[in-house]
Amino acid sequence: MALHKFIQVAPYVECEGKTHLENVFLDIIENKGEGIILRLPNASHKGGRTSDYLKFKVLPLPLP
Repeated sequence: MALHKFIQVAPYVECEGKTHLENVFLDIIENKGEGIILRLPNASHKGGRTSDYLKFKVLPLPLP
């Protein structure tokens, strides 16, 4: 059961390499997702901004 109609918790998926990352990312984009968050394997959870996480998404093209 969903907790909210617009929000859902994404599953944890361990990256198996560049091809796997690209396939997971494309699947998310094809299903109307915005992108993924990559985390360093040994990083602990921290509040606020940190270099341990990387947002991986498609940037919109600028309007002409």
